[in-house]
Amino acid sequence: MSIRKALGAMKDQTSISLAKVSSTVAPELDVAIVRATSHDDAPPDERHVATVVSLTAHSRPYTAAAAASLSRRLSRTRDYVVAVKCLSLIQRLLSPDADPHFRHDLLKPPPMLAAVFQFRDEAHSASWDHSSFVRAFAAYLDARARFLVVSSSSSPAPAAVDTEALLGRVARLHELLDGVLACRPSGGARRSRVVLAALHGVVVESVRICGDVGAVLGVLLDRFFEMGYPDCGKVFDAHVDAARQIDGLLGFYAWCDDAGVARAADLAGVNRIDDKLLRTLEQFVQERGRASQSSPPRVKIDEEIKALPAPEHHAAYSPPEKSAPAAKNTPEKPSPSFSHDLVDLREPVGENPEKKLALALFSGEAAANDGEWVTFPEDDVTDATVTSAGKEDWEVALVETASKLSRQTAPSMGGGLDTLLLNGMYDHAVSSAAAVRQTAAASGSASSVAAPRHGVLGPDGDPFAASLGVAPPAYVQMAEMERKQQLLLQEQHMWASYRHGGMQGQLAAGGMPVTMTMASYSGGYY
Repeated sequence: MSIRKALGAMKDQTSISLAKVSSTVAPELDVAIVRATSHDDAPPDERHVATVVSLTAHSRPYTAAAAASLSRRLSRTRDYVVAVKCLSLIQRLLSPDADPHFRHDLLKPPPMLAAVFQFRDEAHSASWDHSSFVRAFAAYLDARARFLVVSSSSSPAPAAVDTEALLGRVARLHELLDGVLACRPSGGARRSRVVLAALHGVVVESVRICGDVGAVLGVLLDRFFEMGYPDCGKVFDAHVDAARQIDGLLGFYAWCDDAGVARAADLAGVNRIDDKLLRTLEQFVQERGRASQSSPPRVKIDEEIKALPAPEHHAAYSPPEKSAPAAKNTPEKPSPSFSHDLVDLREPVGENPEKKLALALFSGEAAANDGEWVTFPEDDVTDATVTSAGKEDWEVALVETASKLSRQTAPSMGGGLDTLLLNGMYDHAVSSAAAVRQTAAASGSASSVAAPRHGVLGPDGDPFAASLGVAPPAYVQMAEMERKQQLLLQEQHMWASYRHGGMQGQLAAGGMPVTMTMASYSGGYY
């Protein structure tokens, strides 16, 4: 410790000797600056500080010389004691009673404080804490000098300044308060006498800055309820930032009072912003925002709707005219004749599409009967309708009697059907029914085992009359219900496809829906 002090004292004496010999403008100013920023681990001597302030107060060359000397000393030192004392002297020269030209000399390129932003102490153990305080102190002084330069050009009272300028001023004041909060020392810097002495001037200035913030916010609050939504939001944000900073400053002031940095009387006059005021401002901003986002008046909307062009497909409504009674002797126009096809897509699908499809399949003379029942004549039954047991096959009789398939040639059938295709459809239905009976017989269902297709019919013509007295098991009934549901869904899907795409598209897709329909006609549903 004694060696470091001896080396520091030797450096100071060398600097003083060089200042007396090499200085051409003001040797006494350079000597006063060296003595005010000595390596002694104690607060700067007030006599030397006062000498520097008095010499630069009314002399422009002395002000420039002081700025150059301080810049040179800051750039060369690696001791936080010298750096903090130089910054404290700069703070005194930025006071209102000092020469205002010094703040301009401080900001001339290259800025004097730019080199201090990267300062690193190399002479003490707690170098990180001391270096952090020096960098924060230099940043605060740089912001302070810039604020004084801007404020000197616009010095009217806050009440005479427009809202935009007041918002810019309060933003710069918030920047200064953030710099004050950043100067709070930590670690070993809290026990340094030089740091605590420099902190006293920062804390006292922060009280005056808080007073300026309160004055600007008071003027903005008086204009708050007459502002637009963007300005209201900015004023509310300024109040929120001020409340946050004041809370931090009050905690900082409490620590300064405990550490002996400043007295309680020096820190008076800083009060918290009421939470009730913040809530009131927030509610007003929200209401103003909703009002600004509301829709325009209803009259304007109606005018815009009326200005829109009418849709192309829109037709003006005209009341139906009463037609004169038609003459009784007027001959009716003959309806255009169309060749009958398997399914006539020009006819609309009614309530009973199954019935119409069946009539279309068996189109012939029966279509002229308008749905009346036609009995099977005995003379039309051919030998092909008689089975080996001597009984008539009612399905073949139905087809040959109603549609006269035995008397039609292949090209005369509609829809591209011929006799071979129609017989194949019925054979497929027979084979499907046989497969179902075999499955049911293997599972033990007595009701599902149907009688042979060409076997003996019941008394009422029902081939399944023998199985009506036997109750099937529960699992067989469930299987029957599931199979019926599947067949019903398939048929519904076929009819839906018929409504949208037509029956010809279904036949072109593979004929599967038609096969299932014929299977239902041949005993698939029971």
